[in-house]
Amino acid sequence: MRPCPALPCIFLADTALGEAQVFDYCGRLRRSRAGEQSPPIIVLTEHPEPLLVKAREAGVNLLLSKPHKPYDLLHAVQDLVVRRKSGGIAAP
Repeated sequence: MRPCPALPCIFLADTALGEAQVFDYCGRLRRSRAGEQSPPIIVLTEHPEPLLVKAREAGVNLLLSKPHKPYDLLHAVQDLVVRRKSGGIAAP
C-alpha cells in the first residue's frame, strides 16, 4: 500500500464489507503511517465483543455496535476528531 499524501480526518468502515478485509486495511493504514499521525479509525459491527482483539491489533480506535442511533456515530466522530486535533489521540 502506498502512503496517501492527504489523509482523511477519520476512517470509518463496516464489517459488513468483510471482517478480514476491514481489519487488514486498518492494519495496513496504521503500519503505512508508522511514526506519523494517522486518522482515528471507527469500525461498525453487529457483534463487537468477539472482534475486540482483532480491532486492537489492527489499530482501531472504536468499535461501534449496530444498530446505533445516528447521534451516537456523530458524537463518536466529533470526539475522535477533536481529540486528534488536540494531540490527545494516537494510534492504539
